[in-house]
Amino acid sequence: MIRDSDSACPFRLTIRESHDYPLAPLAAALALCFTVTTHAASITVNDPSSGRITGHCTLLDAVTSVNTQAVAPGSSCVAGDGVNDTINFSSGFTITFTAATSGVDALVLTKPVTIDGGVLAGGAPRVIIERNGTQSVRLIDATANLTLNGVTLRNGLASFGDGGGIIATGANVTMTNSIVSGNTASNHGGGVSVYHGALMLTNSTVSGNTATTFNGGGIHVEGGSVTSINSTISGNTAGQKAGGIYTNATATLTNTTVSGNTAAGSGGGLFAHDIVLNFSTFSGNSVPSGHVGGGIAVASGATPTATATATLMFGNGPGSDVDSTAPVTLNGDHNLIGTIGTNITLANPTLACDPLLKPLTNNGGPTATQAIYPPSCALDAGPTTTTLATDQRGLPRLFGSATDIGAFEYQGPNDPSDRIFYNGFDP
Repeated sequence: MIRDSDSACPFRLTIRESHDYPLAPLAAALALCFTVTTHAASITVNDPSSGRITGHCTLLDAVTSVNTQAVAPGSSCVAGDGVNDTINFSSGFTITFTAATSGVDALVLTKPVTIDGGVLAGGAPRVIIERNGTQSVRLIDATANLTLNGVTLRNGLASFGDGGGIIATGANVTMTNSIVSGNTASNHGGGVSVYHGALMLTNSTVSGNTATTFNGGGIHVEGGSVTSINSTISGNTAGQKAGGIYTNATATLTNTTVSGNTAAGSGGGLFAHDIVLNFSTFSGNSVPSGHVGGGIAVASGATPTATATATLMFGNGPGSDVDSTAPVTLNGDHNLIGTIGTNITLANPTLACDPLLKPLTNNGGPTATQAIYPPSCALDAGPTTTTLATDQRGLPRLFGSATDIGAFEYQGPNDPSDRIFYNGFDP
């Protein structure tokens, strides 16, 4: 009698062997049904030390337990199973890595893992992973899928290559409620560099990162897509293309603010082969005179594509707010664009007025935004209906007779609630 009530194909079966139907082949077939279900491990870091402390579970121990699928020697961690383990934390730690010599990775991840720091009230990450000292220390090197939630990565330095905060090779990176800030790479991707994988951001910030020599001050993705939802990319710098975001594939941005990024080449805020923009804001990004796309540069190559809906592109430059290195049609509607490059053809009319954007600041929600107030021409100038329930801050997307253009949806005279003056003279 065989019973497996926990398997994917439970049954009760009585088997009698005969010469005509020997059991061996049947047993082999049944083995396909009785697969063992594995469950990813949850490993709790209980010590903020950057090294190993006997009897404790540090972050380095937890990563070792994930990579080896065994308890890190001398630690109190549990073993990972290599499927998709989760590393969490007993408290809101700041974990600081230093090195005696340059050119090291603080954390090397070879198995899929989620690092879940948790989120404080207001949406701020609860756990900080940082570099200190003068030596070059990249914070994370991943060759398997990596998910970050509630984690700040700051001050990483890859003076020897790409990705001061994160480099991922052949892996996808997903970031939620996280911050990548103040990291530097000598080559590509000051904050994050991904090769042959996708990057997904939600409720996250990539700010103040630098790619000293090449592309993607904040984000560099080669051979994969970038998707950003309810996030902010600001104040990043690139030695060549894309102060904010670089990808040679598709960048899809929804409820995203790209502000104050700088590139020495094309694409101050964004450089991508294909763009899909929804209710996003590009402002204050810059490239030197003579380069393409102070705000956005659509890359040349085989049939680049561009679509934007209810997206605000204003105050970027020198160079046009949006341009391309080859002729391309910008599809979509309800956009506001200050200046348009000669290689861009508009499929539909756009507004070209000054939206009276306010500086990037905390207007509520987990990420910084640029507010608009009356009499901004972007107010109620978007579609009258949308599938988006909220703006970047998480507030209702449709307020008034129609949606607003850009990542910020004005909610009325008390928005944001701590604004003192509502008369056009507020600082």
